[in-house]
Amino acid sequence: MDADPPPRRDAGNGDWTAAAQPRASALDASEASPAPPEAAPAAKPTPLQIVLVVLGTVAFLYFARPVILPIFLACVGGMALKPLIRWLAQYHIPPALSAAVALLVLVAGVTIGFIEFAHPALKWMSEAPQHMFDLRRRGQKLFPRLARFSQAAAAVDNLGATEAAPDASASPG
Repeated sequence: MDADPPPRRDAGNGDWTAAAQPRASALDASEASPAPPEAAPAAKPTPLQIVLVVLGTVAFLYFARPVILPIFLACVGGMALKPLIRWLAQYHIPPALSAAVALLVLVAGVTIGFIEFAHPALKWMSEAPQHMFDLRRRGQKLFPRLARFSQAAAAVDNLGATEAAPDASASPG
């Protein structure tokens, strides 16, 4: 009967380990399997591959927007409301209840904001045509060359419209 070898302290990490003893079933050096071949160095990605990966990622995010955007906004909202939930937890309010309270306060704040800003926004939208006229007039004063360029472009557009009208009215011969 083989006796277990006494444990000894490993010099590398200071752990107690059993002394290694040769086994009869161990392979001889001649029977050892060959060393695995060294891994080939990874190929460097080409600029075309990088561009294709970036374009593919952008396309994926564009088409996955209806799924990813709500998840992203939920994560951002969760991180933003976490301090409030932790503060309420200090007063022995359960996290689920404090999350509901925080969400209710957030929704109430957004709703009140929309209600308060609705009247000024509607007033601004009703006055927008007048504001656009004033902005256009100010822009023409600041940039007279741009105003002349716009007039020239409008004249060319009108020239094309007047030439197209007689061609369309000509009867086939």
